[in-house]
Amino acid sequence: MPRPILVLLCAATAIGCPWRFDPPKETAPPDSTAGDTAPETGPDSTDTHAPPGDWFGVAEYGVIMVPDGTRIEESFGDETTYAEGYSDAYGGPTADIMSDIRTDLWPQGAVAKPAYATGITITLPAHVDLALGKRTPHGHHPATANMPGLYRPELPTMWELLRDQDPSVDADHVGFTGNTVHMQAIDYSLYPGLGADKPGSYVFVDGLGGNDPGAMPAEDPPVIQEVIEHLQAGWRLQLVNLHQIDRMGHYNTSQHVPSIMEVDAPLTGLWNDTIQGTSELADRTVMAIVSDHGRHRFDDYDPTWSNHGDGCSGCREVPLMLLGPGVRQGVVVDGPYTLEDVGSTVAWLMGIQMPFATGMVMSEMLEGEPDIPQRSGPAALHASGELLAYQQWRDDLGSRSEVVVDGTVFDNASAIHVEQPKVLQAGDWSYACWREVTVATDEDFWNWLPVCKYRQGTGAWTGFAEPMAELVWPFWDPALAADASGDLYMAWSGNINGNAQASTGVYLARWSLDQGWQGGDSYLSGFFFPVHPTLAVDDDGAAWVAWSAGSSDGKGRYTRHVEVFRVDWPSGGEQSWEVSFASTYSDASGHSYERIDDAALTIVDGDIHLAYLAVNTDGTHLLSTSLAGGEGSWSSVHASDDTGRVFIHVRPTWSSDGWLYWGRMGSDNLPEVCRAHASAMTDESCSSVGAPYIESLTPYGAGVQVTTSSGDKQWTLTQVDFDA
Repeated sequence: MPRPILVLLCAATAIGCPWRFDPPKETAPPDSTAGDTAPETGPDSTDTHAPPGDWFGVAEYGVIMVPDGTRIEESFGDETTYAEGYSDAYGGPTADIMSDIRTDLWPQGAVAKPAYATGITITLPAHVDLALGKRTPHGHHPATANMPGLYRPELPTMWELLRDQDPSVDADHVGFTGNTVHMQAIDYSLYPGLGADKPGSYVFVDGLGGNDPGAMPAEDPPVIQEVIEHLQAGWRLQLVNLHQIDRMGHYNTSQHVPSIMEVDAPLTGLWNDTIQGTSELADRTVMAIVSDHGRHRFDDYDPTWSNHGDGCSGCREVPLMLLGPGVRQGVVVDGPYTLEDVGSTVAWLMGIQMPFATGMVMSEMLEGEPDIPQRSGPAALHASGELLAYQQWRDDLGSRSEVVVDGTVFDNASAIHVEQPKVLQAGDWSYACWREVTVATDEDFWNWLPVCKYRQGTGAWTGFAEPMAELVWPFWDPALAADASGDLYMAWSGNINGNAQASTGVYLARWSLDQGWQGGDSYLSGFFFPVHPTLAVDDDGAAWVAWSAGSSDGKGRYTRHVEVFRVDWPSGGEQSWEVSFASTYSDASGHSYERIDDAALTIVDGDIHLAYLAVNTDGTHLLSTSLAGGEGSWSSVHASDDTGRVFIHVRPTWSSDGWLYWGRMGSDNLPEVCRAHASAMTDESCSSVGAPYIESLTPYGAGVQVTTSSGDKQWTLTQVDFDA
């Protein structure tokens, strides 16, 4: 296969272009037809062991090694993968770069060629996906040495869950190890009852032989030595970043491939000598080698592969190897497998229950035919009027989810993810939107695409003649509203790559049957990592738009806040945006907060009502304010729920009749749904959901629909009603 050359234009950033990048795709899987062939430099398949059960809990120790930003071309590529086993970064055969791993480790484990990063292809969010076994919209915000802050994962990490399920494990024997400050704040999450109560450790390896995040970082081999010392000290679980590889790719390109070669022998020795060569660890340890993202293939930079961060095929394809008890030996599997699958599989082999994980256990890599209950049921609920929508999990590696709207199933057999539906019922019109992505295609970019449909009455669902955007970011989550004439309004984040260090904003578009889409071609700039827009249209036709974002040159870890804009948009005219509200980091009672997120906006009897979540060292709280008649000054911001036990992963949501619903951990350590009316936001009532885990909620019927689980990832719909 020839190595084509393509040149596109994009603007440079430290981690890749903020808007569009350029590379192509990967061809067929490896030296295997259906996932059962030995590597070119390895032996014949030795997959002859008899499996003992389902392998759950077979490993006591776990290590996930991440050679940061290593492409398939510089790792496990061969004649069946992109570039036919040639590395343009090396100028020679891929097999020369990780030769020890190919020769010594591959015969002992299973390889996916390639695996995929389907979320944000940037370091920090990809590591969060690994740690949670779930893709989440986590921003790669700049960090300050020794100041991790409270911008943390919203759901528990695998080490929190291990500590919760095995009280003998302490914080000093689980967590993160590496030579980057980006991961300072993933040692624990914001999940009530775990989080700061069950943290792991963050260990930074500096270039002076110490652990000071304020010092120059070490190169990658000393990080591997630190991992060895941790294992010898009894560490049970660690996620490990080898960041020098990525740094060289960005800033010292001649050393990028040498830095990959530098970890080849140490990684091989880590497995052969430290793990398999130690009686305590041998056959009791699972180890994964996986990159967090790849890099560009075709770009206008010199060299072409120096950056990453978008939906290019080179960014999405990553190397993956799994070794340990229960793992097949000397085989190639074709999956397709993703980063969240790696976290889910390592946890499964270690016997860690991951109730919120959405990754699939990589059973194709395990011996025999293990009976593994993968996640199932509904997720990502949303409703409007009588329309109820949700994402439905599928037990299919290549087509993992579908969208159900009012009982109608929407899927795409070529898309690996079809997810996150949003619906609106406005008079006789119904609207539904979701996002989807396809990988392993013949396209250069594997971008997330928006899909929207409409129907009138009970007629058939019809696709829009033109999309409101050609591509969207991996966590596209539009807000929908309608004006008095029934025209559809839509607001969505303009950050198409999820780059938290790029100044972006929120788009607003309008659609009618006779005029099609208007607007949606510009946004108010100056915001960093805007997420979760919320939207309402008043009787005068003004649109009210709110979202959470960071500011101050991208330091969103410390500056995340909520703003509300009034947008006047006369028919045939231009949009006029005017800021109406900007949150501060305190409330009327003088309580201070560090992180502001998850805005929820509604209009009741002409009054604008806003609620959002705020985080401090006491936990997560619900704050609210209002603007009477849409004029004048907003009321004092007060805490409607100051328990500190509000779930940040369950977004607060208004019903059409002015009730705000949110989720929190009850005093009995079981989830409950609470509500308060816009007219009396300090007077809440709460009801238990009857299960230990809640994933999402939406107002529906006499109360709310929630997705609940007993902890086995088998989600069900549950109706929670409230007294009138």
